[in-house]
Amino acid sequence: MVGTVASNKGWHDVIEWCDTLPFAEYELLIQFIEHGYCTQHKGTISLLARAINEYPPKVDGVETTLKGLLAKMRRHQSAEILIVTDNVGVADDKPARKKPAGKKSNKNLKDYP
Repeated sequence: MVGTVASNKGWHDVIEWCDTLPFAEYELLIQFIEHGYCTQHKGTISLLARAINEYPPKVDGVETTLKGLLAKMRRHQSAEILIVTDNVGVADDKPARKKPAGKKSNKNLKDYP
């Protein structure tokens, strides 16, 4: 795991910015932003850097988010795949906690309609 790129709202704003880019020119970048993964790192990195300069975001915080994402992508461009995720379900080093046993009902289910 590389670290946090944006909040859910921040990523939503990035997607909104991405939707303003010309698809034919930025297809690879748009696919990365909308689908959250990339295997063609150099092309995507190049497109992201160019898009930030040619289509500067108008919403506060988006440019900072994009530049942070670009820096992370550059640092990890040797990875086979780059993935953006909401981090739900990502394993960590902590052992799973056992759920406390729930109190069982004494009622018979057939008593309910």
